[in-house]
Amino acid sequence: LRKKWTTPRRSLKLGDFVIVRDAADKRNQWLLARVHNVKHSSDDHVRSVTLNLPAVDGCNNSFLERPISQLILLLPNEYK
Repeated sequence: LRKKWTTPRRSLKLGDFVIVRDAADKRNQWLLARVHNVKHSSDDHVRSVTLNLPAVDGCNNSFLERPISQLILLLPNEYK
């Protein structure tokens, strides 16, 4: 029996703040982003999300789509 996915966990929701993991960058360079949109699979689990990145170098709205395996939940929407 696999232990990794046997316990249910909270799915990512709109407005959650996450850290975007990137193997090419050092941990102190990982991006902070806000969940803009969630995409559900056929079994109604969140598998990927669209992220809203902060403004960098004059670019106001940057959006990025990532699977949830590359994201770390930092601040859930309920705690704002």
